[in-house]
Amino acid sequence: MKEHHCQLAYGRGKKNFSLKSRNLLGVLKVGASRRFAPTSIIESSLDQPVESLSFNDFFSPKDKVAIVCSDITRYTGSDFFLPILVNRLSRLGVKDSSIAITIALGIHRAQTEAEIREIVGDKLFGRIKVYNHNPGDEGSLKLLGITARGTRAAFNRRVVESDKIILTGALGFHYFAGFSGGRKGLMPGVASYYACVNNHLLVLNPQGGKETNAITGKLHGNPIHEDMMEACSQGLPPVFLFNSILSPDKQIMNAVSGDLRLAFEKGCEIFMEDFSFPVLEKADLVIASC
Repeated sequence: MKEHHCQLAYGRGKKNFSLKSRNLLGVLKVGASRRFAPTSIIESSLDQPVESLSFNDFFSPKDKVAIVCSDITRYTGSDFFLPILVNRLSRLGVKDSSIAITIALGIHRAQTEAEIREIVGDKLFGRIKVYNHNPGDEGSLKLLGITARGTRAAFNRRVVESDKIILTGALGFHYFAGFSGGRKGLMPGVASYYACVNNHLLVLNPQGGKETNAITGKLHGNPIHEDMMEACSQGLPPVFLFNSILSPDKQIMNAVSGDLRLAFEKGCEIFMEDFSFPVLEKADLVIASC
């Protein structure tokens, strides 16, 4: 009887196994990675953002700029794209002393010095001030409003009292927010502990209904996503979004920038085209690897 040989990534290695061909419905995998030109991808995105002024027109020399980036648990390519963003600001006349990077921890632990260097890259480490967000420090938070679902939209004061925000991250599937990236850098990224908890508890669908819409790949009707977006509409300074899209081997294969909502939604569409597959029938068992 014919067998199909399979290989899955496991830790830093691989696991090999075989299945009888008659028992295998199909194999879903992303196509082989190819080489990309990340600098060109980033520059093009910044020059042609979605529903926004270009990066160079969005910022002015006197701006105090807050850059928000993901922590070590989510590789985004920040060590590559952050220097490009900062150098652009410098060429526009924004001083290094007017730029601060805040690590969007949500309720994760603070990052070590070594982890911060890994996140921002050697070119920026020691040049630009970097801060760990502290969701439990009430004095460092500012309440901007309360969402219809009862989430107190309290954010990092350093971020929301800046003149402009650059919100960075990587687009991908998220198991209950629909997609990572976009608004997640702010909520829960730099939000209060209680805001994070209240928003995340919406996965339980407390407003009724037989099934939750807080699922992978879904935005419309997703209470987690809608609460995040409402929280991010509570009087923030102007936000310029930059999100990378990574290949399976962590290359920057695409990027979107511009308006927080519209650029994010465009990025989700692009991601779906490259990383989703039609399934004609349900399998009895799925074997998956991260």
